Amino acid sequence: MPIKLDWRFTLLDNIGKVRMKELRDFARQAEDHFEDAMKTWNEKSTGLSEEEEAMMGDYFIERKDNIESLLDRGYTLGILGLYSFLERFLNEVVDHLRTGGAPIPPSNKGFNLHKLRTHLGSVGIDMSTAPFNWNELDKFREVRNCIAHTNGWITQDLAVRLRRLGMRVEADSELKLPENYFQHSWALVDDTYLLVFKKAWEQFGYGKQKAV
Repeated sequence: MPIKLDWRFTLLDNIGKVRMKELRDFARQAEDHFEDAMKTWNEKSTGLSEEEEAMMGDYFIERKDNIESLLDRGYTLGILGLYSFLERFLNEVVDHLRTGGAPIPPSNKGFNLHKLRTHLGSVGIDMSTAPFNWNELDKFREVRNCIAHTNGWITQDLAVRLRRLGMRVEADSELKLPENYFQHSWALVDDTYLLVFKKAWEQFGYGKQKAV
């Protein structure tokens, strides 16, 4: 039986665009707050006398560390949001494909990223090959797992898995996100969900059904 996707599938694209904009705006707000806080910090910490600097130096250093950690926290929350969106979106695609006739088993809890790759591959959407970037997606998954399951602490097991994917990390240490990692991850998730949607619709949407 051929797989058929109806008009309801197209709603996923709109939902995806809205959610991705929300996640991007969340990060931008965190960056704006960071810039405002650092501006205030610079104003208050500049022009101190030697006596004031001796008295207040440690306070300003601690204050700066706290400001920077808040931005890092905003980015880690953004990473969690991006990954949650990606898994949820791909599970929605799989649900639509199953409803449309694909022989994909149901799951009460939803499939993880590796299972989703398997089920999408079974209908011709191969996330292991270009234009998808599976290695980066798998790395993104492990970074998210480190944040979600160990609060950003790199265990021995996580260190092995992250190194295998090309990240330079030390076991028994705190995860330090590479520079611009949120922005990189946002682009990765945006490209991935749009590719999956496009490929599914091209193969099983109205145009394909009419051609068949």
